[in-house]
Amino acid sequence: MHGRLGDFTNTKEFNVAIFYIEYYGTPVNLKSIAQISTPDASSLLIQPYDKSSLKVIEKAIVNSDLGLTPNNDEEVIRLSVPQLTSDRRKESSKVVAKLAEEGKACLIGGLTCVLISVGVCPVWADEELHNLVATNLEKLGEQ
Repeated sequence: MHGRLGDFTNTKEFNVAIFYIEYYGTPVNLKSIAQISTPDASSLLIQPYDKSSLKVIEKAIVNSDLGLTPNNDEEVIRLSVPQLTSDRRKESSKVVAKLAEEGKACLIGGLTCVLISVGVCPVWADEELHNLVATNLEKLGEQ
């Protein structure tokens, strides 16, 4: 009975879409065994479909690296999300900047492939398409 985070373990981002609970010996997505809602901006409410899974979910959250303390009232689990600190904000900004840079690199790679394809196969590619791809590739490289 444990909780694990997918790719966000290092940044400690809470994303319920990738939080798994070991439920009856099988890792299952938290969203598949509970309804998750946000009653206000600083809290999460987890209401399992099966009340017997409350303890399992609570234990998984406690054992995870989320840094959140669950409040189990035998009906639902409430999680209070602490306010964003300036350090946490800076860390989040770095993560977003890194993801944006990776996306930009992928886009440049894709446009480069298109540009090569246009150059290799001029039968179906006209000059206007070639110029459009080349111009956008240059603009991305300047940013």
